[in-house]
Amino acid sequence: MPKIWIPKKYIPMFITSLFVIFGLIAVNFYVLYHNARENMIASRENEVLQAAAEANYFLVESVDAVKMAAYSISRMQAKNASSEEILAYLTKESDVYTKSIDWNFTGFYGVFNGVYLDGIGWVPEPGYVAEERPWYIAAKEAEGEIALVTPYLDSQTGSVMMSVSELLADGKSAVSLDISLDGIQNLTEENAAHHIWKCAMILDADGFVVAHSDPGELGKEYLSEQGTLGNVIAQNLYSADGDYYEVRHEGKSYLVFKAPIGEEWYALAVVNENKILGSLQTIYIVFFLTLILIFGAIAFIFWKIQQRHLYTENLNRQVRAMANIYAAVRLIDLSNDTFIFITRNGGEEEVRVGDKQGHAQTELRATMDIMTEVRFKKSMYEFIRFETLGDRLKDKSTITKEYIDTNNCRCVARFVPVEWDEDKTLHVVMWMVEIIENRNTGA
Repeated sequence: MPKIWIPKKYIPMFITSLFVIFGLIAVNFYVLYHNARENMIASRENEVLQAAAEANYFLVESVDAVKMAAYSISRMQAKNASSEEILAYLTKESDVYTKSIDWNFTGFYGVFNGVYLDGIGWVPEPGYVAEERPWYIAAKEAEGEIALVTPYLDSQTGSVMMSVSELLADGKSAVSLDISLDGIQNLTEENAAHHIWKCAMILDADGFVVAHSDPGELGKEYLSEQGTLGNVIAQNLYSADGDYYEVRHEGKSYLVFKAPIGEEWYALAVVNENKILGSLQTIYIVFFLTLILIFGAIAFIFWKIQQRHLYTENLNRQVRAMANIYAAVRLIDLSNDTFIFITRNGGEEEVRVGDKQGHAQTELRATMDIMTEVRFKKSMYEFIRFETLGDRLKDKSTITKEYIDTNNCRCVARFVPVEWDEDKTLHVVMWMVEIIENRNTGA
């Protein structure tokens, strides 16, 4: 396998490119992660919006019923209707709404021309002053707008109750409707069961629990509590921007999705953050660590290649220095049958030192055929046979052969093993020829 080497002048560019590629991959993955996260969050937001719409529809029915009653009674008062006529209207409408439209409605009542009238026949106890009751005070303060009176937990039924009231046109009379929020409670429990929510709830402006997927939480006032998850959720509800916010409680992170119901209520869904984002975070962390490992591996390989190149360069310089005493030195790659001249102090000069040449075996035999005295040719042919070099050099640092060249010089040819493969196959050798005696000069 060919070795990869990067010239020193390109190293900064190479490293910069690696960092740029690493950064681009990381940024692209983060964008994908962010988009996937937003899609998951959006699906939870849609679930809460749907739940809020269902609860809001329940309230709209109540508001519409009170508005219709207020409008009708105001018209009756304008025609000087008697208390008996107004009571008959309240009784009839109470019966229609409670039996035919919504069983959560408990009936209409109110103060009309200074007289308390009740459509379901409830008779107040002595001392009861309607104008001092929360439903009347809320209607008065709303000045003709619909008033949603703060819900309360009925200790006898265990249901959360609420009054919806409105001041009439005369500015003194008011009509009200008590409704049970059991319908909203059932919706809340069903929604929590069908989704991956830890809990679901509806809170009013004071942190009162109007509905909760855990019935045991009904009627609690979260803003008055200390250290509970409900308290943390209620405290952050009105200060948080957007359709969801994050809270922590007892070492765990939660996403709280919110959707308005009317003007003062909120439907909330609480989700354990790991439930919807844990898998994405794990994928992101694994990818990031894998990217670091790959980048580190590339950097390590690059470093090893550079170290190997420096080692090879130093070795080549040493070999060239030593080669000055040899007539010829070649580095031969046996597996590819190629060679490189390290030095040539004689013979043919048409090939430059350092050029890689092919047909190493054929070229070496041709050289020896030209340069060897005829009596030594056969033995030199055997000595330079590449097929047997591995066996002959096994466990040896060198093998040599003396011969006489065509210039009547006594020479020593030498093979030195340079590189063995992992399977102990000889891969690279050094071929060297040294002139040890010039018989023509006696040197």
